[in-house]
Amino acid sequence: MHVVLCIRVCSHRVINMDNWYSSVELCLTLLKMGMYCRGMVRSNRAHNPRFGMFDKKQIKSVMRGSSLVSVATSLGIIAVSWLDGTVVNMLSTADATTKSYVHRRIGSETRQQECLSLVGLYNKYMQGVDRHDQLRKRFSIASGASFKHWYKKLGFALVDIAITNLYVLYTLCEPVNRRDSHMHFQTKLANQMLFETDWTCFRRPKYQWSTPTYQ
Repeated sequence: MHVVLCIRVCSHRVINMDNWYSSVELCLTLLKMGMYCRGMVRSNRAHNPRFGMFDKKQIKSVMRGSSLVSVATSLGIIAVSWLDGTVVNMLSTADATTKSYVHRRIGSETRQQECLSLVGLYNKYMQGVDRHDQLRKRFSIASGASFKHWYKKLGFALVDIAITNLYVLYTLCEPVNRRDSHMHFQTKLANQMLFETDWTCFRRPKYQWSTPTYQ
């Protein structure tokens, strides 16, 4: 919520979020601020319409691609429970209940799966974020160790983000680099930093203090 406060109020932007952040209360608060949102939601979050969510007993008897839709017209929010292998619960204040299709790989085949339009839009706009997280976690420094103080782990996480952004730029600058493996890029970067970079210029200057004289 603190990050959202940096966005201009009544900008009518659509914020896509994962289930770590989203809730009915947050969606309605953003709507009052003039911002729309869509995202996955955990089934145990407060104020969820549990009557409109698939439970474990229903999964066995319902076909894949089925949806349960709950609409609060007065509040301007919809809740969707979609069955796609597992149950996917979503909230949205930016979408209608129009139907659409997504492509899903089932075994060795790619099939067209029926869903609501908000599912396809969520996948479209969150794909880049998920891909960035995947690249960041692959060679993460922050995940490789535990620290007593939380800010140390945060510092290494920022380094992970910087290295991931560097890899993305590396693949975009030259088409040839796209064939270069991620591991080779990490090895190349480490060798340059260890053996080809002059770190002496980054050292703090040593100040020589003169011996005090007493008068």
